[in-house]
Amino acid sequence: MDPGLQETDSALCFRCQAPLTAAEQRDERYRPPDSCPYCYVAPEELSRVLLGEREEALRHVATPLPGSQPYTSVRPFLVPAEQAGRSLLECLVGLFPNLSETEWRERCGWERFRRARPGEERGAAMEILEASSVVEKGQRIEQIFPDLTEPEVAVDIRVLYEDEALVVLNKPAPLPMHPSGRFNRNTLEYLLDRAFKPIRLRPAHRLDANTTGLVICAKNRHLAGKLQPQFQEGKVRKVYLARIQGDLSGASGVVRRLFRPSQGRRVRAWWMSGQVCLR
Repeated sequence: MDPGLQETDSALCFRCQAPLTAAEQRDERYRPPDSCPYCYVAPEELSRVLLGEREEALRHVATPLPGSQPYTSVRPFLVPAEQAGRSLLECLVGLFPNLSETEWRERCGWERFRRARPGEERGAAMEILEASSVVEKGQRIEQIFPDLTEPEVAVDIRVLYEDEALVVLNKPAPLPMHPSGRFNRNTLEYLLDRAFKPIRLRPAHRLDANTTGLVICAKNRHLAGKLQPQFQEGKVRKVYLARIQGDLSGASGVVRRLFRPSQGRRVRAWWMSGQVCLR
């Protein structure tokens, strides 16, 4: 090695591999190992790019709508202790009284209820259950819905904010937040799980399927456990903006007159606990 060689004061950017002079290393944009004056991107621009990528991922998973193509839906439930030893029909009537015994008996006749055979893992050959089949505590019963197609929903989901802990979305309508009734894949939860994978977003609150508005999501279970009680206990302050037509007398007040439907649209108003609520 040449003894005349000496170490210089230059450096190399870890991110873009650009050689940097001493002056460039003193630049505020030099933040090893993340950036240097040549590859630095302002936080506002990084946020804009990230939000754009999130929305593009959402459009990708929603095109076509995941529930628009016929598929087989599996909806499981666990047998609770109080239903142990009863027939499948009795268990269904006890757990899901929203349907009549006649309806459940008819469904049992379609051979769409199944469970793992004793001693076998789930995923192996399943046992088809009849209305008279006896169920036991803790058994996982699956109800099968073949060739299921879900109703259309709105999927113009806007990602408004994201940081290390939270994601704030604008949910369109109609769009259910969670699987229920006729909806399983055409839901906000299903779309978010696929667009943000491997991150699993956990909404801190809920909105009705036909309601448009902001949804705040936590990026992990710990944060969700901090946020969700704040909404449940009414500790979150919500501000609503309303667009009005005409002139109001006074700077503030309470609207107490029922709205009338306009151009076929239904508008409702109701009173709860002394407060005026409008929709």
